[in-house]
Amino acid sequence: MQIEKRTRYERYVQDKNTYQYYRGLISRFLSHIKYEYYSYRARRKGAHIGEGVIMCKAFMRACNKNTKVGNHCVINSGHFTGMALYPVEIGNNVIISDGVKIVLGGHAIDSSEWEPFRESSKLVIEDYVWLCPDCCVLQSVKKIGEGSVVGANSVLYQSIKPMSIAVGNPASVVGKRECVHSDLVVESLLHGDFKQYKETRKKKL
Repeated sequence: MQIEKRTRYERYVQDKNTYQYYRGLISRFLSHIKYEYYSYRARRKGAHIGEGVIMCKAFMRACNKNTKVGNHCVINSGHFTGMALYPVEIGNNVIISDGVKIVLGGHAIDSSEWEPFRESSKLVIEDYVWLCPDCCVLQSVKKIGEGSVVGANSVLYQSIKPMSIAVGNPASVVGKRECVHSDLVVESLLHGDFKQYKETRKKKL
């Protein structure tokens, strides 16, 4: 019995017939143009954007010189409060789902001038982090460790160590992730995998 060595993505692309493949290629090309334009606009505003970054329009509009994003990320939320004042550093292969809210800064509640306030200089989201839909990251969080997952609708109020699974309101660590999504083509989550789609098909040929 022969063991299947292809990844799920390779089987998905390579097992399509010719019509299905080209239909998918055309739709991905249109998405590719859109996402490349968003990355271009973000870089023009001073943001550091890596390769293969898939972002929504709202995040592109919020980007500035304080924004740093690694390679092969999906950012499907633009709710980054305080990004104009405080830096955010996003690693590689990070997934930020729809509806995620990241509060980078607040205000000094005991000040008569109510000036902007953050406990640390920046927020660091390390490689392979997955922020599930509608979760909230508060300004008291300094770092989300590599490979961590923050569950849907959770409210994260403190930093978490690598490979943590945090859920609830307030969020608490309930377990450890066994592996990261290293075989996932992250761009495919929002149909932005035009280059990978072509390259994966060529492997079959």
